[in-house]
Amino acid sequence: MVELPEGLDIVCVAPSDWSSDAPLNVHHVMGRLARRHRILYVESLGLRAPGASGRDLGKITRRLRGWFRGLRPGPDGLHLLSPLVLPWHGNGFARAVNRRLLLGAVRRAMSRLEMRAPLLWIFLPTGESLVGALGERLVIYHCVDAYAENPGVDREAILALEARLLARCDLVLTTSRALYEEKRPARGVSHYLPNVADSALFASGGPVPPELASLPGPKLGYVGNLAAYKVDLPLLTRVAREHPEWQLCLVGPVGAGDPGTDVRRLESLSNVHSFGPRPHSELPGWVSGFDVCLIPFQITSSTRASFPLKFYEYMAAGKPIVSTPLPALVDYSTRPELCRMATDAESFSVAVSAALTEDADSDSIALRREEALRHGWDTRMPEIEAIVAAALEETRR
Repeated sequence: MVELPEGLDIVCVAPSDWSSDAPLNVHHVMGRLARRHRILYVESLGLRAPGASGRDLGKITRRLRGWFRGLRPGPDGLHLLSPLVLPWHGNGFARAVNRRLLLGAVRRAMSRLEMRAPLLWIFLPTGESLVGALGERLVIYHCVDAYAENPGVDREAILALEARLLARCDLVLTTSRALYEEKRPARGVSHYLPNVADSALFASGGPVPPELASLPGPKLGYVGNLAAYKVDLPLLTRVAREHPEWQLCLVGPVGAGDPGTDVRRLESLSNVHSFGPRPHSELPGWVSGFDVCLIPFQITSSTRASFPLKFYEYMAAGKPIVSTPLPALVDYSTRPELCRMATDAESFSVAVSAALTEDADSDSIALRREEALRHGWDTRMPEIEAIVAAALEETRR
């Protein structure tokens, strides 16, 4: 196996700011690479024009604050950059301006850091304009989402940017089979590497927060973004209404990426409890307090390409899981001891009932934790590094 050389320079075009509410794939990958490499982390360039929502106004404020601060140190070997770009990716003039703004900001940062011949590691198609302009030795497109299908996005513009990126990159890494089939590079190679969990963190558990511990059981838990384009809110509402004996516990932001999300009907129910976003380090304690963990996603053009990070996090905690039948989880459709699948509110309730009555034994818990350990970052990162090292070796031939 080819090993990745030490001390590489990496320019990462990220889909999220480093100080995100919850760590995403990019945070896990870059945070681990930063222990042995130097990384310029370019915070999210955005996919859609901001609206007048409080969340969007907050993002604008944070971005302006980051831009004023300029290049700044992050943890370990990370250096953070928050460039300003125009949020109209379908407009030719805006794209030309953005290229100048982004390229100038990144080049100045690279000069200050004395970076040469970096790996250009792109998570967001809007970073396509940097390809070929940084003296990079390798271009990686790490695709973790069907970006063009997100709400409020100029679909054709993002697909066009992505097509240009796929025509020019050396390596594509994808986190679902749907993405692997669709995002094929014109040259180079593509790999399917499903999302994994911080298994050790979630297996260790933690103190159950008092506000959760005080609730009567059974407790059904969902951790993550409660956004209408992703979560099946009518399904959750019906399940909670028809089972007042169950407590539905929601941990995470509301409407991230979809400001029009309306959860008033769901949260009006007395057995629904919304706790808002919590620090990632506290999430194992929340999951420890759940009796059943939920992945109630809609099956849409966006989520069919999704492999939720929370899947193996729940499993590492040893908890029974009930999910809608996401294509990325199809391998588990015949393994109810690990995850039960349900297509509608009625079957979802049946699956939850089964999980509550059948999945509390120690053998089931151990089986889930064992499965999660096979899908942790300690396993995934060596795979990623070996793939990148092989691609680097190929470029030298």
